[in-house]
Amino acid sequence: MTTQTATHILETLESDPQFLRENWCVPKETGRFLSVMALTIGAKNICEVGTSIGYSTLWLAQAAAKTGGTVTTLEYFEERQQLAKNHIEAAGLTHYVQFHLGQALDLLTQFKNAGKSFDFAFIDAAKKEYIHYIHVLETMMPAGSIVVADNTRSHREEMLDFLDYMESSPLFDVAELETPNGQLLARKR
Repeated sequence: MTTQTATHILETLESDPQFLRENWCVPKETGRFLSVMALTIGAKNICEVGTSIGYSTLWLAQAAAKTGGTVTTLEYFEERQQLAKNHIEAAGLTHYVQFHLGQALDLLTQFKNAGKSFDFAFIDAAKKEYIHYIHVLETMMPAGSIVVADNTRSHREEMLDFLDYMESSPLFDVAELETPNGQLLARKR
């Protein structure tokens, strides 16, 4: 993988903001934030709940390439997942990404039952299911792991149970970032 190749793919996607919005992609600033956070903790086992077309996956995979890690990314829609695979392949990052197709909660439960663990998780899927995702993820994340949840401002009403849980959970230190879409940043104690 060359940084130039991945940067070129990201810039190509960013040149069509309408396409990114239509496919529920995070803004560039969020992508950069995710990459820096994963690098900061030296994340080796990254979980992305909600691949879409792979825009945020590209940012996470670049971090994984630098840490020697892997991104495990989950998507429900096969067409979007195929676009994501194409973008990751074009960026030369295939070695760092494992794609899984299906319902996120079912896939997470399978990973849990298989003994998989994650030190970084990015949640950007069905907002009403965030509470269910975190209940499974928290059992697979050691102390010091990071969780970033997207859309805490733009879709707040749909995830109030998740936000209430995270704020009161003895398992996490939590901060909410006042970005345009809003992100919750949590560190497992």
